[in-house]
Amino acid sequence: MSRVEKIYENIKANNDHLQDEVHLFFHLVMNSDFEEITESRFTSVFLIKMFYAFFRGANIDMILSEMRNLENPDINYKRMKPPTLFKYMP
Repeated sequence: MSRVEKIYENIKANNDHLQDEVHLFFHLVMNSDFEEITESRFTSVFLIKMFYAFFRGANIDMILSEMRNLENPDINYKRMKPPTLFKYMP
């Protein structure tokens, strides 16, 4: 079971009357390559913000395309650790 599916099941278990838009949103996200794009680095707050954008009229494909562009800015891009604040002074 994917993380998105777990979040969706948790929301369904705690809410008896969900709007159809919530069901549609989660089914679209589960059927997309969202977890591959984000490499499972997302929070439920991020999903809620994404749902808000969807609810306000944004297209899921457009959101995923923007995320894909942000996650892979260049072919030669390598994900690295953030630089440390410690500087060695001999």
